[in-house]
Amino acid sequence: MRITAPKFGVLYVQHTTHASYYDDWLDAFCEAGAEPYNIFRKSEGERLKADLGDLEGLVCLHSTTADNLYYLKSVSPILQSRRGRLVVFVGNEYNSAGGGMASKRSLLKELGAQVAASQLLQETCDWLYEGVCEKAVSVPHALNPKVFEAGPDFSSRRRDLGVRSFRYPGFLGDEERNGLLQQVTRMAAGDERVDISTTERLSREDWCDFLKDSVSTISTEAGSYFLEKDDTIVRALEERYREGGEISTDSLIYRVGQRLPSDMKRRIREWLSKTSGAPGYEGSWAEKIQFSDIEDEFFPEEKRCPFHSKIISARHLEAVGTGTIQILLEGRYNDLLKAGEHYLELRKDLKNLSELVDAVREPQQFEEMTRDTREMVMSSHTHRHRVQQVLGEVFA
Repeated sequence: MRITAPKFGVLYVQHTTHASYYDDWLDAFCEAGAEPYNIFRKSEGERLKADLGDLEGLVCLHSTTADNLYYLKSVSPILQSRRGRLVVFVGNEYNSAGGGMASKRSLLKELGAQVAASQLLQETCDWLYEGVCEKAVSVPHALNPKVFEAGPDFSSRRRDLGVRSFRYPGFLGDEERNGLLQQVTRMAAGDERVDISTTERLSREDWCDFLKDSVSTISTEAGSYFLEKDDTIVRALEERYREGGEISTDSLIYRVGQRLPSDMKRRIREWLSKTSGAPGYEGSWAEKIQFSDIEDEFFPEEKRCPFHSKIISARHLEAVGTGTIQILLEGRYNDLLKAGEHYLELRKDLKNLSELVDAVREPQQFEEMTRDTREMVMSSHTHRHRVQQVLGEVFA
């Protein structure tokens, strides 16, 4: 089904490394009739400028704001001369060493964006973007059913539990995911029906195949409990721990490096992290901090965000799409998924972890749960539904 709308453009950044959900959002907007502009290439900015008079609205996707604001800043003068409304999806809504929330909020204000499209719950994004845009709207992650189709029967899947997840750096102030991954890895040692990695990044297609071959997966909400508008905590950590000499994400050498093949970039980062005296990239100092060294001083309970600041991840919806059982740590998951109805709830103390892992070894009891959960998501939470929501904001 193609969504009819006046002519509008969608801006994105695509180089050799990007999250698979970037492709899902881009595909969905293009199917809805958007004219795409990859602002990673300078020529695309010129094309956008030439087309601006014909565009009645613009959408900037997560990739333009997630890790590096340079490319969106480079087309700021063009966007400020638009005639239509501007919606900006804000990626990585947490306080980071390289590009935290303060700089993202400032850029949205500079652009004169009418709408901030947030992955956070509505009350949380209202608080976070107050005074920045006309309004903030909660636009959580969604399912791409064309890619993440239902997998085979559980009896045909080769692993009982499959996990691909990266550890969180200490500056996020959150050890829930790290503690879970550590305990699951230790518990599953030597089990041929369990496959866990915290270092391997899979393509969209490979991740889909991995889920289809896994009876279950295990995860947590994404984000941090310590979300701030002004990055106070991470700036204090930077003052304490930064050694100087890091390569800025706005620098030419960093931008040239982004064009290198993914494997080469990974090897360069590994070399930088292990070589004494070698410069790191901006924010790399923070990745060396151990959470246990900073928890008491920088992350006391009273500094938590006044609203729930964790979110449902794209990977949760993708597991739903493939009919994979999910064991999820206690959380809200944007109030889209409900414990006991859509997933198996893991207590925060992890004391029922073994019980749940044993349960999914007899998965037939969860066939109705996974089927009903997929039907629920298909009815209301695909990218097509999200695009309809956003276009309503653009052309209101």
